[in-house]
Amino acid sequence: MNPNDIPEAGWTWQLFAGIGIILPLVVNLAGLAITVWAFLRCRKCGYLVIAAYFAVIVLWSYIWMPIHRSIEAHRPPDASQQMQQAIDKAVEKAADETQVQTGRPLVFVQRKIYLPFGPIALVAGLWLLAKRETPVS
Repeated sequence: MNPNDIPEAGWTWQLFAGIGIILPLVVNLAGLAITVWAFLRCRKCGYLVIAAYFAVIVLWSYIWMPIHRSIEAHRPPDASQQMQQAIDKAVEKAADETQVQTGRPLVFVQRKIYLPFGPIALVAGLWLLAKRETPVS
C-alpha cells in the first residue's frame, strides 16, 4: 500500500455514518412525539408551538426537499448550467483517462455528517419538563 493511498472505510465508520444520516430524523420525530404527548397530558399551548417547530422541520427536510430536488432535476438548464455540465463532462473524461493509465478506479466520497446536539438537548429538556408537569384530568 502506498503512503498516499486512502484505505477503504471500515464497517464501524459506515455504521456511524449511517447513524449520522438517520439521527436528525429520529430526534425530530421524537421531539414531535414528546411535545404532542406533553400537550395531551398538560394542555399547555406552548407545547403545540414547539410541536409545530418539529413538524415544520420534518416536513421541510424529508418531504419538501425531495420533491424540490425532483422538480429541479426536470427543469431545462440555463446557459451557466450548460457550461457547468460541459466542465463536469471534461472532468469525468480526464478521470476516465487517469483510470485507464493507472489501472485502478478513482473513488471520491464526501459525506457530511450532522450530529444534532442542539435538538437532542431540546428534546431531552422537553421530556424532563413535561414529566414534572401535573397531568390534567
